[in-house]
Amino acid sequence: ESAHHTLVLSPGSAPVLAQWIATPGPVELVGEEWDGNAEVTAALIAHHQTAEVLLPASLSPWDRQAVNQLVAAGVQVRTLTAPYVHAKVAITSQGVFVGSENWTTTSMDLNREVGIIVTSPTVQRVAQQWFRAWWQKAQPWRGPTP
Repeated sequence: ESAHHTLVLSPGSAPVLAQWIATPGPVELVGEEWDGNAEVTAALIAHHQTAEVLLPASLSPWDRQAVNQLVAAGVQVRTLTAPYVHAKVAITSQGVFVGSENWTTTSMDLNREVGIIVTSPTVQRVAQQWFRAWWQKAQPWRGPTP
């Protein structure tokens, strides 16, 4: 199996992650936080219905407002109450990003974070199976209030 790995470092990871998410084809994203970072939001919105985002049900009011922008643009969002969503993952047709970066401007542009993009088909398949299992257990987005 041929695989390529790219290290993603913060600060400055927002453009790299936005470009990864903008890869043609569906995208499945898991995160603990979502503040509406302009670059990443635009990349997800470009996917419309082929973007699925899984987040914890306990999002902050600020994050909930930012998620509403995704939903209004046609992105599919679900929340999971338990177990708590702490993962930071983006699965595209090209492979998988896994890292410590939350999907927030602070995490991607100010903090010291690290992640990796892996193009291994095996890793991609396992990540997609994991995502699908939790996606099926999650609840559709219910708007700005918990």
